[in-house]
Amino acid sequence: MQLEAGTRDTLFDLPFFNDEHRAFQQGVDAFMRREAPLGYALKLEQDGVYPDEAMRKLCEQGFLGVSVPKEYGGMGLDAMYHAIMMETMSRHCDCLAITYSMVTWGITNLIKYGTDAQRAHYLPLALQGRMRFAAGITEPNAGSDAASLSLKATRVGDKYVLNGQKIFTSCAHVPDTTIITFARTDSSGPKHRGITALLVPNTTPGLDIRRLKVLGRTSPGTNEVFYTDVEVPASAVLGEVDQGWKVLTGHLVWERAGLAAQYVGMARLAVDLAIQYAKQRVQFGHPIGHFQAIKHMLANMDAEVEAARLLSYRAAWTAAAGKGSIKEVSEAKLLCTEVLQKVTMEAMQIFGGYGQMPEYHIERLFRAGKLSVIGGGSNEMQRSIIGKELGL
Repeated sequence: MQLEAGTRDTLFDLPFFNDEHRAFQQGVDAFMRREAPLGYALKLEQDGVYPDEAMRKLCEQGFLGVSVPKEYGGMGLDAMYHAIMMETMSRHCDCLAITYSMVTWGITNLIKYGTDAQRAHYLPLALQGRMRFAAGITEPNAGSDAASLSLKATRVGDKYVLNGQKIFTSCAHVPDTTIITFARTDSSGPKHRGITALLVPNTTPGLDIRRLKVLGRTSPGTNEVFYTDVEVPASAVLGEVDQGWKVLTGHLVWERAGLAAQYVGMARLAVDLAIQYAKQRVQFGHPIGHFQAIKHMLANMDAEVEAARLLSYRAAWTAAAGKGSIKEVSEAKLLCTEVLQKVTMEAMQIFGGYGQMPEYHIERLFRAGKLSVIGGGSNEMQRSIIGKELGL
């Protein structure tokens, strides 16, 4: 049974969108159909390999520079375009969207917090696809409570010496990757202070990077990383010493708006595949989509995805307008991930036994849906953030 990513126009008439947004979305969609179709996404996930070829082609098209200011060689576009990019990519190859977001996260941090020398060195390499980034944040005892991280960076002369461990450091194993490592440089004050971000190439002596076996998203991969007397120059500090919390949280509105759009794209793919399957799968002499139980399930799934899209683009639009708040993006991340988890589970029910088979794509989307409510700030943390913003 031949299934493919849906062709419905996703940018309907709303104040959020203009002709430039539509043209951009169509360009990204055409690129993905050509360079990273569903078959490519399936192979990446089955083989557990980084999408090198597609990332190289993204660089050639200039897509890594969507949100990069023009003075640094980018397109200079806003958070709306980043969200459109993330949703459209994820409707075809979500693992490519993940790796794209990791690299652009590093680029964005360098632009905002890097020194002139750091930007001059890293940005051309990153935009050309010759440098990648990973985020060294989570530790065995510091997950949602990221400010409790304990990996230590000690100043010794003109160097910092790092000792400790990180876990769930996605893409850290990929060649030519720099790990933006958040380390404890001062333990005397409140835990949100005394954290410093450092640029640590993954070839630095003393690093031990071990690939982890995980349920979903095996293409980008994630790792535990051990730092044993890892030395980096003082010039590797990103931002100010002891002010790494600003680096860690400085892009949350932009970042989570993009994440919400990514999850919408994945949910849209799951629903489109389920609709196609329901039209083709015949039981009792009729396509199963004719039966009320399936028809109503798909109607609910479609409505829920469209509601999530509206919330995700509200978050992106307010971020682009400089009016975005952590409450709006937390609500978007919360709803979009829960819709993704719900519709992938229901799509698997519609597919029946075939839903368990990787070549039908629902299986990998189902696994990724579960991870979405954990990664990028768990949904329990999103609810706490929203409650705090409500004054509770």
